[in-house]
Amino acid sequence: SSQKPFEFNPEVLVNREFSRAGFNPLIFKIWIKPDREKHFKELLQSEIPELNSDLNPKLFIKSIMVWGELNNSKLFEFFSFIIKNGKIILIIPGIIIIFIFLWVISDRRSARISPRNISWSLITTGITAISFELLCIYLFQVIFGNIYVMIGILTGTFLFGISAGAFFGVNLRGTKENYLLISEAAIVFLCLINFAFSDKIIIMYKFFSVTFILLNLFVLGFFAGLEFPLGSELLIKTGEGLPKIISSLLISDMSGAMLGSFLLSIFIVPVMGIKGAFGVISIINVSSFFCLIFRMFIIRRA
Repeated sequence: SSQKPFEFNPEVLVNREFSRAGFNPLIFKIWIKPDREKHFKELLQSEIPELNSDLNPKLFIKSIMVWGELNNSKLFEFFSFIIKNGKIILIIPGIIIIFIFLWVISDRRSARISPRNISWSLITTGITAISFELLCIYLFQVIFGNIYVMIGILTGTFLFGISAGAFFGVNLRGTKENYLLISEAAIVFLCLINFAFSDKIIIMYKFFSVTFILLNLFVLGFFAGLEFPLGSELLIKTGEGLPKIISSLLISDMSGAMLGSFLLSIFIVPVMGIKGAFGVISIINVSSFFCLIFRMFIIRRA
């Protein structure tokens, strides 16, 4: 944000306030090469400036691109290409979700909710739950500057919500299909609430912002945990054995969590920002919600 022109001359930089901070003059002479100076000047003159913030980390994308170009690394070049064209590449997961949707609703079994429904619900919930937790941790970091003390409390609150939801689900009576549908809808609703308020949370009073984040983590954990007993009871009705049921639930949820944690941190947040990431994960869970509705509607008509 400085109004002064950029300075690339090592001698000038060393003689400024940089020398007070204990910088070694050789660092400037080693790292500020003519090719790098030219590269950065072209970059600064050609790009339209974008605001970098913790909520929208544009600088992360730029640093990856610069590393790839300066080091001629194929991995960095590929990654920077993915990041640079991220909004277009997001169409690919959308197409994959459409194919999965068609695959799930095409199951010919007579059950109102098929094993494919349950597996896809657990996968999307795994993606959404772990992504939601990470985004809440990012939000806390943005507000307070560090998470060393609170990261355990944030994670513990999320896990406590999962435990409470699982315990509540075991004791539920009534139509399990409807409860699963409610759980999916609730997760989507929570993501949309945070999509609306994540960029405004920084202006809240600190007490309300902490309460908001903790309450979000508990409630989302509750509905994520609720799906385990619901899913297991629905799978038991299909005649599957208990070991296979437990394994399929864990595989689905853990696979979703792995995908979510990987894609969110290195792809979705750098491309879409924290607010956009809440929107993306809500769309992912919408797919399993509509899979349930369509499946139940088709079986009812049949």
